[in-house]
Amino acid sequence: MAVVKPFLRSATSFWVWASFVLAWAKEDLVKADAKIKEYQELATRSDEDLKKSEEASKQAKEKVAEDAKRLVASIEFSVDGKAVVTLDQSGLVNLWSIANEGKWIESHQVAGKPGRFFGRVEQKLGFVDQDGIFSVIDLKRQWTLDHMIGGDLAQTPIVHRVSALAFAPDGKLLASGGGDPSRTGEIIVWDLAKKSMLKHFPDIHSDMVNSVEFSRDGKLLVSGGADKFARVTDRETGKQLHAFEGHTSLVLGASLQANGRTLASVGADGEVKVWNLVSGDRAGKQSGYKKEITSIRFIGLTDQAFVTTGEKKARILRVPMGNPANVRDLAGAVDVLHTGGVSAGGGLVVAGGESGVLRVWKVSDGKLQASFDPPDKEEVAKLAE
Repeated sequence: MAVVKPFLRSATSFWVWASFVLAWAKEDLVKADAKIKEYQELATRSDEDLKKSEEASKQAKEKVAEDAKRLVASIEFSVDGKAVVTLDQSGLVNLWSIANEGKWIESHQVAGKPGRFFGRVEQKLGFVDQDGIFSVIDLKRQWTLDHMIGGDLAQTPIVHRVSALAFAPDGKLLASGGGDPSRTGEIIVWDLAKKSMLKHFPDIHSDMVNSVEFSRDGKLLVSGGADKFARVTDRETGKQLHAFEGHTSLVLGASLQANGRTLASVGADGEVKVWNLVSGDRAGKQSGYKKEITSIRFIGLTDQAFVTTGEKKARILRVPMGNPANVRDLAGAVDVLHTGGVSAGGGLVVAGGESGVLRVWKVSDGKLQASFDPPDKEEVAKLAE
């Protein structure tokens, strides 16, 4: 027994030592695994950084190439001397106002290869492209009346006055809104090619229609009326799909978001109200305006909307399925604004008011792009001769 006990003690010490060694080995293995994982993450981040760097380099090269296309190839004064006309190497003709601090006025994209020469041709401007083809752009175009709808004729279907207009997205139809104050609110859909009435909905509202808009697919009519309702109507049948009540005064504007699920309305009560077309319920609102909100239009495919107000403000809002939030106020408006519009692509907005001045802003940065004063009375008189 004297021999066995030391042996047992030695065996026990060995297993204790072995347990410690095993624990240390496991700990080292865990650390090694952690290091491997760390190196893998570093390698992944390095690959991502490399991809970002390559993408940034690619974008920079593309921008340089794009900017190179915009190098001005030719420059000329307009016929009346009030604007400078430039032609860049991408074939884009731009007009810049001399009187209005060099502000951009309008653009025309020239078809074919970029031009190399500009010159005057009587009362027009001409250029020659790289193929030697000569083209002419009339930069002093005159508006001409195509035809008139309604008027004082006894056979006109328009009940009283026209207070709202909207083109369908395809440009083939025109909707007019109006009615007899305190009696009826009508919408008429006109076929522009045939110059005739296509649909007549005489009692969409119980009072004047103040705004009308086609949905993005052209199948719906969105309207706001003096009866304090915003309504959505089937363009073909005239069936009322939604009637949103909640404004405490005239509804002056209503617009449908491109997703077809969110409608926003504004009115003389100084509130923006948001409506859910799926459930038919109110989804949010924005108040705090001291005067009426005169118009609203959603911008492109976004959830942003352009509003004009009686507070001499033009503003861009974000209108989710909830409470709207201000994105930015657009500087330059100095008069009460009555109406606003949005370009087809959603890049520009325009507003007009009591001064008769039209102002155009860029949506992305809110900068004023151009201002168009009302025509001079003498010029109007000359055109009328």
